Amino acid sequence: MDSQTYHTEKRHFTRMELNVDAFIESTHIKSPLAVKCIDLTAQGILLNSSEPTEVGDQIQVHIPAVHNLFAPLTATAQILRCIETKGKGYLLGAKITEMS
Repeated sequence: MDSQTYHTEKRHFTRMELNVDAFIESTHIKSPLAVKCIDLTAQGILLNSSEPTEVGDQIQVHIPAVHNLFAPLTATAQILRCIETKGKGYLLGAKITEMS
């Protein structure tokens, strides 16, 4: 599979930009940790956090209801990347493994 095909297949899910408050829980971080949910897809989530997490960590993500537009969401996810941003905390990319 060439890189063009891989990239196209990787993006078959619509990315929904949210930019809403959320929190995460894990055995490796001070729980619950307030984060900002930047965006969400059927398979993944991008969060902005004040603290780093380890790649591979399992987390619980909780997003409260938002102005009657979205129902509350709880998901289990695995951290795939943690990137420090200049003065803005850490971007956490995670794969959703279970949603409720």
